[in-house]
This record gives sequence, structure tokens and C-alpha cells, in this order.
Amino acid sequence: MDGGRAFKVEKEAIRLPGEVICRGLELIADAEKSHPARARRVRLNWSVPGTGHKVTVHFQMIRCGSRPYLLVLLDPKEPALSLTERLREMGLTRRQTQVALLLAQGLRNAQIAGSLCISGYTVDNHLRSIYRKTAVANRTAFVHRLPRHRSRRPS
Repeated sequence: MDGGRAFKVEKEAIRLPGEVICRGLELIADAEKSHPARARRVRLNWSVPGTGHKVTVHFQMIRCGSRPYLLVLLDPKEPALSLTERLREMGLTRRQTQVALLLAQGLRNAQIAGSLCISGYTVDNHLRSIYRKTAVANRTAFVHRLPRHRSRRPS
């Protein structure tokens, strides 16, 4: 199956593949056969593809009236890296990381300059360095390159 459900794990969206959900349902069915009177929570370990993160996925069938629902809880075995840490791993300096985070929020260069009390020219220089280090050509490509990060524009 290539379908899945998106879940939030420490502010990052991950896609839980259909195979993992199906395996969880199979484990629940097996547990209900062996202990039908008890509510069972089952778990399995899953490695998030492309990240190296390991997650324990807990499944439990719950009922609301006559309707069954599948409760899915994700418990990271390794704390997910924050966006700041990922940017630093890409080779960005502390200041470039600050600029990149504001850029990811959708701020324009003048707004970034005002937020950081630096000139627009300095923002331009930081952006050129960020684009070079992350191998992108422009701000749109940079934001799309950010790993599963969805930020909101500040109010």
C-alpha cells in the first residue's frame, strides 16, 4: 500500500504507511482473540523511512457508543531533531539559522532585517550563503527543501 495517514510527532509531520496501520490492526485482532474481555493496547517498533528515527507505535481500539475507533500513539525512541538542529547540520551558522527560520515563516527580507536588527544587505548576504550551503537557487526552493516543516506566518 502506498497510502497512509499523516501524524504530528514533535511538531513534524510524518506519514504512517498503510502497512503499519494494517499490522497494528492485525496485532489488535490477535490480542482480542487471546483476551477478549480486556481492552488491549498493542505496540510495534517502526523506523521512519529516510530519517533514521525509530518510533514505537501504540494501537488501541476504543469505542464511542457503538462506533469503533483506532487510537494511534507515536512514541519516539530517539527525539526527533528540531528544525534548528537540522539547519545547523546543513552547515548554517547561528545567525544564518535565525534568518532561515524567519524565512521559513514567510517573512520578507525587510521584515527579517527588522526582526534581527540587521541591514537588508546583511540579510541578502546571509540568504546567499544559506542557498549555497543548502544547494538551492531561491527562497521557494529553500522552503520546499526544509524537512517536513510547516510553519505559520506570525500574526
